[in-house]
Amino acid sequence: LTLPPARFLIATHCTASTVTVRAADVVVLNDTLATARHPVKGNSLFARREIPQGSVVMHTQLDDIRETVFSCVKDLDEFLKTLPDLKAQQDVLMHTVPGPNGTLLKLNSASHHVLFNHARPGNCRHYNDFYSADEWDTLATEDIAEGDELCIDYDHSSGYESRPDEPHVQEYLLLLDRYEEEKRPSRLTLPPARFLIATHCTASTVTVRAADVVVLNDTLATARHPVKGNSLFARREIPQGSVVMHTQLDDIRETVFSCVKDLDEFLKTLPDLKAQQDVLMHTVPGPNGTLLKLNSASHHVLFNHARPGNCRHYNDFYSADEWDTLATEDIAEGDELCIDYDHSSGYESRPDEPHVQEYLLLLDRYEEEKRPSRLTLPPAR
Repeated sequence: LTLPPARFLIATHCTASTVTVRAADVVVLNDTLATARHPVKGNSLFARREIPQGSVVMHTQLDDIRETVFSCVKDLDEFLKTLPDLKAQQDVLMHTVPGPNGTLLKLNSASHHVLFNHARPGNCRHYNDFYSADEWDTLATEDIAEGDELCIDYDHSSGYESRPDEPHVQEYLLLLDRYEEEKRPSRLTLPPARFLIATHCTASTVTVRAADVVVLNDTLATARHPVKGNSLFARREIPQGSVVMHTQLDDIRETVFSCVKDLDEFLKTLPDLKAQQDVLMHTVPGPNGTLLKLNSASHHVLFNHARPGNCRHYNDFYSADEWDTLATEDIAEGDELCIDYDHSSGYESRPDEPHVQEYLLLLDRYEEEKRPSRLTLPPAR
């Protein structure tokens, strides 16, 4: 995994177009299409192979996707008022479109048809006559590369801003405003994304929604990296030499295993490999043959590995009772905070300590990689 340093961008208005996703998070629909989660748009449709301009990318029967027909905006509003909260109301509005003759159509949220996000220009088009056709093709309006998101212009398919003479469309836009759901194409400005499935990848910037950021203090926050998982990043510039965290061993030490054999016996009591790997992920070799299971809820475990890192735990391989974590270089706002695991845990820098070597063999057996030399992702942005 050769991802270079990434920077975390909190998405408001964003022009970043590349999204890195894990293979496990991709849902394959057919030989042409797959879906994965975009950090801002949500579920998104992308191409598994090149799609030439003019190709039919989807054929849709209206009866297959039409879940509910509301006779007018007032009827829709009355239905929304029966729902428990704003989130439930917005979920309905997200998949409701203005149809013909004053109607509004709630589309089936499980259908592939609703996975097309808006872009202007899009690279696909529904030839659906504003949902008055009984069936239609969706065509590629340009050549689409492997990995590119498939997007439509909502004004071509639903006509939110291109049907000014139809009162129900204007009433629906006002209803959307009341329920804080934005669907006007002129205000949805994200272009089609490109999805990269993480194996070997050079993308360095990770875009996350503000709602997915957990603020820890005035300096640090955490968000999910598509490959590394939860990651720590800087909310402001951090000068070299600054203390970014102070840790008491008693606050993070959850379990002490006297030897690798004891740890292995404990792992065998767990229900599956995932549970075993979750323990190993936060277990480190301590002093005098011990292994320490660290509290997975502590901020301390959020430091991922990089070589070189931009921070360092001065913890004497977890033999110190307390320690500072210092910035070893100037860290920019948005940069991920990483350490070199060989400085903190010594996986490959303690060759004379048998329990460390035994632990590496145990990690191999449980398919959990922690050797720093094999973890080559640098800090993300």
